[in-house]
Amino acid sequence: MRLATKIFIDRQLSAPVLLVFKQMAVFLGWLLKIPHHLEPKSEIVIMKMVGGGSLVIALPNLLGLKRRYPNIELVLVTTPSAEPFGRVLGVFDRIEVIDDTSLPKLAFSAFWCLIKLWRADTVIDLEVHSRLTTLFALWICSRNRLAFYVGETFWKRKIATHMIYLQLSAGIHGYYDQIFGLLDAKPATAEETKAHLSKVSYIKPSEPAHQPRLGISHACSELGQERQLTPKEWGNVLARRYAPETHFSLSIFGALGDHAFGDKVKAEIGSRFPHAEILNTCGIYAMPEVVRRIAGLDELWCVDSALLHVARAVGCRTVSFWGPTDPITRLRDYDPAWDEVHYSRVPCSPCVHIAVHPPCRGDNVCIKRIAGTLPPDSEIPIWVIQ
Repeated sequence: MRLATKIFIDRQLSAPVLLVFKQMAVFLGWLLKIPHHLEPKSEIVIMKMVGGGSLVIALPNLLGLKRRYPNIELVLVTTPSAEPFGRVLGVFDRIEVIDDTSLPKLAFSAFWCLIKLWRADTVIDLEVHSRLTTLFALWICSRNRLAFYVGETFWKRKIATHMIYLQLSAGIHGYYDQIFGLLDAKPATAEETKAHLSKVSYIKPSEPAHQPRLGISHACSELGQERQLTPKEWGNVLARRYAPETHFSLSIFGALGDHAFGDKVKAEIGSRFPHAEILNTCGIYAMPEVVRRIAGLDELWCVDSALLHVARAVGCRTVSFWGPTDPITRLRDYDPAWDEVHYSRVPCSPCVHIAVHPPCRGDNVCIKRIAGTLPPDSEIPIWVIQ
């Protein structure tokens, strides 16, 4: 299904169903008076449907949760796009996938997942805006349902048993600390997180190289593709650091669907850096191998994406480009000496994760200003919807 269709189902079609079940939840809550103390009794279910990067950001919290409750099964409910990131983290005992590629598959896989998770003890819903995940947590009939709310509380109150306010302009990792902290789980340190990923992904120390080893992660999820740079823009930003005669190796990372665009990036950079050794690996390697290869780089050049957070977790230096998203909301333990951040705060930024439809509709002037397509002081247009 297209992203717009998924958003329509989640925000519009689910509303009347949610209204009905909310009344039922209020009545049954009054009738049954189930105790909602926060000590988990059995399975803990983590719900994250979109954005594998958020799972990587939450890895310290997930490790802390597993350390706090080592004998309780930790289950991830997710979609095919985020599943590889859930598996590579090596922290979940079980992963249940809801197939959102078509409406029939969505309905069938969600129903089957409900049966398998019926009456799981605790659900932590990491989807901030979704109404369908609110419904799903209710239909599981879990004893505790932990969730975030933004602004108004109507759609989640009396359905979620515990809610935490989330400010979209602040760091999401701080709110992950809060919601996992309700279960008395303290986040793992950066060193502990790196050691865990190195162990589960079989990362070995890399040998010294005679030339820079670079990577480019040009792709992101379908939610907010305004984050991406064009092939010419990738050439522009690399040219600020390296002269045309520089020798370096470069790996381009992404999924199979990103391979064609990766070829364009490869062609552009190859024409501007004739001595560079460039390999387009989009869709070639499974996620564990991608993690190992990123760990062996000197730098990963990237947009705000899941692989940025993977690189930071394994200790690879990053050079990242922001505009539709704000780095302060995504970077835990930001170190300017290790994380080179390029960000243009224009009047409409940030928009991704906040607006359903970014105002520029793809004319991402925030990225163009930091990537050399537009002058840094260029005028910002006013987008009007009629």
